Amino acid sequence: MLLNPMPNRRQSETFRLPVGEAGKEQTFFVTLGIVSVGNRLVINEVFLKHGKEGQALDAICDDAGIIISKLLQTGFPVADLCPGISILPVFDAKTEKCQPASILGATLQLIATEQQVLDKCCGLRSSGLGLETIANLGSD
Repeated sequence: MLLNPMPNRRQSETFRLPVGEAGKEQTFFVTLGIVSVGNRLVINEVFLKHGKEGQALDAICDDAGIIISKLLQTGFPVADLCPGISILPVFDAKTEKCQPASILGATLQLIATEQQVLDKCCGLRSSGLGLETIANLGSD
């Protein structure tokens, strides 16, 4: 499915995301791009960065961001992937969830949580994540 071009300027929010066991965490930065679809704000774009440019992990982050973005832009409910991700054998009492073992899992969990926050802030009911297909974005 071909996607229509997204607006040149989009709202975004960047998160500092530590991943890994306590004391051995690696820090990543995740930027979530947000667009308006009808009367709803939808996460449709992800950028992942690790602090060390030019290393294999940085390339993996770039590629993962592209794949997740394409899934979001075609309406795939990325929250459905969360139950299958690798987790650390540590329960986070703050979030009442197990911690993802990788940046990919942590990013998927972040997207699921933030989309629910967007849905609540906008007064819209969420059915699962309810990510809508935005392939028709900009076709108005």
